[in-house]
Amino acid sequence: AQLLRGTRLVASASPDPAGRFVIRYLLPGPYTLRVRDGGVWKSFDLKLASGQNLEIKPLGELLRKGAVYAYPNPAAAYVRFHLETEISPASKRLSIFSVDGTLVRAAEDGDPGWTSPAAGTYEYRWDFSGGGPASGVYFYSVKLRHGLSGETSVTTRKFAVIR
Repeated sequence: AQLLRGTRLVASASPDPAGRFVIRYLLPGPYTLRVRDGGVWKSFDLKLASGQNLEIKPLGELLRKGAVYAYPNPAAAYVRFHLETEISPASKRLSIFSVDGTLVRAAEDGDPGWTSPAAGTYEYRWDFSGGGPASGVYFYSVKLRHGLSGETSVTTRKFAVIR
C-alpha cells in the first residue's frame, strides 16, 4: 500500500497476514491510499483527524453473505443479528421490517446493542422485554458501507418471533 499526500509519497506498508495495513504518526488532513488488487491499483481518498492512525483492510468481501444470520430463530425473548465483513473501516445499518413493510426497528453504528466478538464480526442484540414485537415473521436487512470507497452491500433475510 502507498499513502500519498497530493502527489508526494508519504508512507508505504505491507499487509499483515489478515490483509490489514497500519500506518502510524500521520499528520491530520487529506490523503490518497493506493492498494494493489491483483495487477490493478485501487485508489481511496481519505481524511485523517488529529492523532488518528491509518488502520484499515481495504480489500476483501464487504459483507460475507454466508455469515449473515439471526439466532435463535425462531426467537422468543431476544434475537441476535450476526454479520461478518473483511473490510475495515465499514459502517453498518440493520433494519427490521414487519411483513407489510413497516419499519419496526433500526440500528446503526454507535447505537446500543452492538458488540464485536471478533475482528470483522458484529452482532446486534434485540431484547424483547418491555413490549417487544408480536409473534410473526419479520424481515431484516443488513447494509454495510465501505468506509473508503463508499461501496455498499445489502443482504435481506427473515426470522420468526414466537411469544
